[in-house]
Amino acid sequence: MTKMKRILCLVLCAVMVAVLFGCTSEKTASTETTAPTEPVAIDSTVTVNGTPAAYLTIPGDFVKFDRQEDGSALVYDLDQLDRSTGAVIQVDATTTHQEILGWGAAMTESSAINLLDMPEELRNQVMVSLFDEDEGIGLNILRQPNGISDFSTDPNFSYAPVRDDLTLEHFTLGKHEELIIPFLQQAKELIGEENFKVFLCSWTAPLWMKTIEEFHSLNQSTLKREYYQLFCDYLVKSIQAYESHGIPIYCITDQNEPTATHAIAAMYMNTDDHSTLINVYLKPTLEDAGLDTKVMCWDFNTGASGKSLLGKTLGSIDMIGYHTYNSDFSEMAEVREMYPDVPLYVTEAAGRTQSSAARFFRQMGWLMESQLIGSGAHILWNICLDEEYGPALLDENGESVNVMGIGMLEWNREEKTVAYLEDFYALAHFSKFIRPGAVRVESTDTREDFKGLVANAVYRNENGTMTAVICNENTQENTFKLVVGDKVIEYTVPAMATVTLTWDANLYA
Repeated sequence: MTKMKRILCLVLCAVMVAVLFGCTSEKTASTETTAPTEPVAIDSTVTVNGTPAAYLTIPGDFVKFDRQEDGSALVYDLDQLDRSTGAVIQVDATTTHQEILGWGAAMTESSAINLLDMPEELRNQVMVSLFDEDEGIGLNILRQPNGISDFSTDPNFSYAPVRDDLTLEHFTLGKHEELIIPFLQQAKELIGEENFKVFLCSWTAPLWMKTIEEFHSLNQSTLKREYYQLFCDYLVKSIQAYESHGIPIYCITDQNEPTATHAIAAMYMNTDDHSTLINVYLKPTLEDAGLDTKVMCWDFNTGASGKSLLGKTLGSIDMIGYHTYNSDFSEMAEVREMYPDVPLYVTEAAGRTQSSAARFFRQMGWLMESQLIGSGAHILWNICLDEEYGPALLDENGESVNVMGIGMLEWNREEKTVAYLEDFYALAHFSKFIRPGAVRVESTDTREDFKGLVANAVYRNENGTMTAVICNENTQENTFKLVVGDKVIEYTVPAMATVTLTWDANLYA
């Protein structure tokens, strides 16, 4: 009897152990293989046809916007998505944000001088690499200094060279007719008339129109009140002069960085005086001349007082421009929320002399931050500087006033070579496949989950293609799964790298 009880007890324990371990094993397997049961909304307006093309930059490894092998981006049906691994980016193409006007840089005097120093064949190759949509990165905006800037060679140069010329009888583009205009015409031919845009921007009025006749604003030299109308006439003549050479002016800024006290070419204007100039003089003068050129205000740093000028000129301006140098985008975000119908653009973003990775991610950070706020354009500064970051404007002591900004390209005069710098590749990640007329669409914001080190932006082009840019500033690789309609694109971005994915999203292709 005792033996029988012992046997029954052993059998019972074995059964209990089997049941216990069987249940535990089944639960573990379920936890590992079963994705959360949260409902997935399918965006029925887009899909993924074929294999997305992937372009990768790893600045520390000298990988620069390189086309990856087909198949590096995986595509599979939504019902195969495993949400337990990687970062899922939900794309909603039905929720749209800003329309893209384009991408660009400035053909400063310094850039033009360096380009002219190149052999003709190399110079033409550079222009194609910048402005051709198929063989280059497809830039379409040029921000042009109206007269001098800090990257000019003569601090006294202006389009009104004769002192006290109150009728502007002697107005002339001067050396810019041969130095600048031909490059703008070539760019227009490469870009195409429809997408070609020129932003004309004044750094200073002719010196004889200022309260102190100096090219800088260190002493807050400003525009003489009696010359407000004359200066606006000067701006109108500038627009007409460019247009006479086949260069239409999309918009004009009457003053770059107006409230700064600069050692560079500049003219100080406080907000009250500036709003008077725009409201009472500039806008009516453009209208009286029959010009449809748009007016941009501010053209200065984020985080400053641009919203004050915007608020005072709201009925007279068409857009607001921001520079990126203090890296504080809070005002830009506030302005976007306060005035959602006013187009907002980044109009100057120059690189600096840093390590390759630091330089690349500095520009990429500006791009991502401003794009996710709602900027419709991103314009760098100089197209091409030489190995000494010039030629730049010299002050009264013969010293360069360059604040160590670098160009998209670097021209080595001695070796006769061109280097494409990190800002060129950062901008290429957007400009090459996110074309004018595209709209940014809603996508999961990845910045919070990755402590600001990972960001993405997704766009839909007018031709039905879509493009996603994913920036991974993390020190480890990360796998991302983009949910696009009924499909998933999976891509593993290496550490400290950025990828652009582009694909055909047409439902009926």
